[in-house]
Amino acid sequence: QMKNFAQFRSNFVRNHLRLQFNLGPERQLTLIQRNPDYGHVVENGFYLPNDYNGIYLASLEVPLEARPHKGHQFSEWVVHNVHPETGDSTEVFRVGRPRFDTKLNEEVWVEAFFATQEVMLSAMHSGTDSTTAYLEFYNPFDQTVIMSGYSLQGTINHTFTAAAIIEPQQVYRLEVDSFALEGLQLELRHPTSELLDAVRTDSLTWPNANTIRLSHPQYNNAYGENWYAVEDAADYFKPFHG
Repeated sequence: QMKNFAQFRSNFVRNHLRLQFNLGPERQLTLIQRNPDYGHVVENGFYLPNDYNGIYLASLEVPLEARPHKGHQFSEWVVHNVHPETGDSTEVFRVGRPRFDTKLNEEVWVEAFFATQEVMLSAMHSGTDSTTAYLEFYNPFDQTVIMSGYSLQGTINHTFTAAAIIEPQQVYRLEVDSFALEGLQLELRHPTSELLDAVRTDSLTWPNANTIRLSHPQYNNAYGENWYAVEDAADYFKPFHG
């Protein structure tokens, strides 16, 4: 009996709490950490294994936080609902911020993606208000980056020279011709042609403003909700929001 108690205790306790406080049915959360050498996932302060399965109560939110290792950055969450009978999964949404709270209305399968840290686009000013348009690039590294040979392709095309130097955790401002923020397509490529960063804007999720900035260096800049409109002149020279 003691062996059975130890083996099934968590199930008994969870079921008792669920019924006592009307917390709803149990749901399973499956977590897969892609590129596990690049980072890990934490839930309520506990490190989760790379391939994790847990039972949670449907009425409670599960706080998940992606923590990249040094030299890497968080990329995105991809969240799937799992059909209770067939087991088929359907992608529901993606999240471009390291932390999000999910409520398990259904069985959920979550993928956490990390990537190698790279120089990234962090601010854009369209210049449509008759001021000089510019793009800013952020250096997340602990060492200086010389962007000689890097290229910008898409709506704006530019090849950087040796004069484009970014100090650690600082930005480099590139002045360009005026452009429209809506429908902007930009790719930053290494001298080897490797794609380092890509941004494609739209009118649905991106701020409607002449100047926008990325809110945080660990936010994925491919997501419009991770940018904010600059309204205060003092914000023009802040690397990030806050």
